[in-house]
Amino acid sequence: MKNILKITYLAMLALFISCEDSATSENQDQTVEQQEKEAVFPDSLTYITKDYKRIFPECEGEDCTSYTLEYIELTDKEYSFINDSIKVGLIGNGVSMDDAADNFFDKYEEDAMDTEWNMPWSENLTAGVDFNKKGLFTVSYGYYGYYGGAHGMPDFSSVNYDLAIK
Repeated sequence: MKNILKITYLAMLALFISCEDSATSENQDQTVEQQEKEAVFPDSLTYITKDYKRIFPECEGEDCTSYTLEYIELTDKEYSFINDSIKVGLIGNGVSMDDAADNFFDKYEEDAMDTEWNMPWSENLTAGVDFNKKGLFTVSYGYYGYYGGAHGMPDFSSVNYDLAIK
């Protein structure tokens, strides 16, 4: 009886070990496939930084209401969808930079110019790169708006792109 228990135990142990080796082998195959997939992407995408700035047209002097964008644009046309996404993230869908600035200046005229304080407003929007490696690309968005009062309003967000998914 003891021999049967020993044999059963050894058979179960052998079965367990063989299953573990098979799983390890599959994991190694996945790792090789994943490494090959990662090698397809460049270590970094190339991009340029662009600036857009407008000053309120009726302002004279240094302290003027302003609208500023600083953003990146990818140079590789294959990833132009990211450029489109950045534009939407900064100013919205279906709006040009000039339209966004005009809307900001219109709001300033409606809300601030007729007050006795008449403080200059500013809106500063940025899109930059946080991570750019092995098929992952992260764009960070910064926002700072000052509309009179004690302090401005900052905001921050980011978007991650897996370049394997287009």
